[in-house]
Amino acid sequence: MDCVVDVELERDGGLSQPVRKFGSERPIVLVVDDDPWIRLLMRDLLTDEGYAVLEASNGFAALRLVERQAPTIVLLDLVLPEQSGLALLTQLKSTDATAHLPVVAVSAHTDLLARAAELADAVVAKPFDVAELLAEIGTALP
Repeated sequence: MDCVVDVELERDGGLSQPVRKFGSERPIVLVVDDDPWIRLLMRDLLTDEGYAVLEASNGFAALRLVERQAPTIVLLDLVLPEQSGLALLTQLKSTDATAHLPVVAVSAHTDLLARAAELADAVVAKPFDVAELLAEIGTALP
């Protein structure tokens, strides 16, 4: 499937796979979640809905991906290893090059969602309703 790139940040800071450029006009969703099952679910769901999907398992990999292949929107879990999703959200929204990127924050922690709501374009609680998630993504798209 050439619309999906699974990216992991290795200890040496490299990406485990090269980033492929998408040749279509489909919106690109960057899914940032440390749970491989959630990424798989999101990849299948979003691909079926016509989106191209990039994946990152942590914030550092997400930042490297954003530098190499600018997504149209970021779907961000707020609980991540090494760097919190909230810290990544703050960094994305406070950096000129990425401040314009719409971010949909996702978490089972309502306290994190409340804090993320100040910066994110939308917040969705886990477990999420698929229709609600897709609606929030559609609304947040430029």
